[in-house]
Amino acid sequence: MILKSDTLAYAYNQADTLYYDKPQIAGFNIQKNKTLNNLVNNSCIYLARSFGAKMTRAWAQEERMYYKSKNTEMLKAEKYAISQDWLKAAEIWNRQTKNKNDKIAAKACYNMALACEMEGKPDVAIAWLVQSYSSLKKNNEDHHTNCQRYVNVLALRKLEIERLAEQVSRQDLSNKTEN
Repeated sequence: MILKSDTLAYAYNQADTLYYDKPQIAGFNIQKNKTLNNLVNNSCIYLARSFGAKMTRAWAQEERMYYKSKNTEMLKAEKYAISQDWLKAAEIWNRQTKNKNDKIAAKACYNMALACEMEGKPDVAIAWLVQSYSSLKKNNEDHHTNCQRYVNVLALRKLEIERLAEQVSRQDLSNKTEN
């Protein structure tokens, strides 16, 4: 597969053989065209699934860090996040970003970035990380490193999303010109 404006070329060679032994063929009456068509169709489906999976991108599980706290509101938000209810978790974290305790505020800002990413808003997530980075009055290298690392991950993710959107729109355009 080679894309016109892509800088990389991807090549994949696969030797794959389907072998039908006597027990598999015994149930087929080769004289009946319909039965033979079923055999060929099933073989094609198998090969397409096994090889196609190697050609197309698949969603990969990513791990993300979030900050925990013994603060009761932060604990409630954590329960929502664990159950994938990012909007409810974000409501609580958003309130906690104004907490007088700068550690809780910084943690809440960081966690807001996670909620924004989960809701498909990487730009907003990066803005929350910048706020989290600057929330701690004391110089906290671990927190700053966490924020910077997550900003880098989100920037890369944004590029991937943009590239995918470009490829999809290019494919849609070529489908329209073919029709």
